[in-house]
Amino acid sequence: MANLQWLLGFFTFFYPRAESTTRANMAPWHAFFGIVLFFMTIVTAETGLTQKFIFQGLLRSQEALMINFTGLLILLFGIFVGLSVILPRRNY
Repeated sequence: MANLQWLLGFFTFFYPRAESTTRANMAPWHAFFGIVLFFMTIVTAETGLTQKFIFQGLLRSQEALMINFTGLLILLFGIFVGLSVILPRRNY
């Protein structure tokens, strides 16, 4: 899916003969699928951390605290990036 996103973006936005109407029509879809791919990577990272936490039987060790803190940082990073893409921009 990431390769398809890259190819469509390349041929739509970097190809010199692409029309501006085609670029304008593809821009919202390009942004939408880009954020979907980003959230899929966030979910994959969180799933991997959960799997490590469960299968190693970590309950109250230092490594468990590091895994929880890392998971929280990844989640907050995903939320802030998602909000920065979704919220409208102001031109000052």
